[in-house]
Amino acid sequence: MRLWLGDESLAAIDALTDVELMLLFVAEDERPLQGLPGLADWRSCGALSRHLRAEHYRGAPGEKLLYLGKRPGAMGRLLCFGIGGREGRNAERSRQLLEGAAQALADAKVSSAVTSLGPFASSVEGGPEGEEGLPLLMKALLSAIGRASPALRLGLLGREYQLRPRAERVARELSGVELERSMR
Repeated sequence: MRLWLGDESLAAIDALTDVELMLLFVAEDERPLQGLPGLADWRSCGALSRHLRAEHYRGAPGEKLLYLGKRPGAMGRLLCFGIGGREGRNAERSRQLLEGAAQALADAKVSSAVTSLGPFASSVEGGPEGEEGLPLLMKALLSAIGRASPALRLGLLGREYQLRPRAERVARELSGVELERSMR
């Protein structure tokens, strides 16, 4: 599996023309949508919010919604994966959800995807900004994807300057993960 990193911003997602799918972790108790789901909702002119308001999709744990948009690249296919509410979400529950998301990516049969671990901020001791939180989340996601879709090229968006040292550490610890030097 190849991993690349990038900043979580509108400009970054607009540049994702060669990525097949955007995996969005949607919390059941987060409205309006924040982070990457919020940016994707903005770029899809509120399409995700409309699904949420109409209760076609809630973001319940493991609940999936595939939104097919009209834009090229990652914005053309948005896979929303529900992670439930903050209450009761801990490191073990987060790991289970990440494994479910990895299987959903495998089922989508894509060769490239992009996501962000931001919605898991409060689920691991120290949060993803903490010294241990983000590497634990990365390791859980990359391990699960490595088993389900070893040929996947995955982009991880966030604050790249914070992601890079932790991703380098995780790539050294996991076999089969190659960290690319730049976003593209």
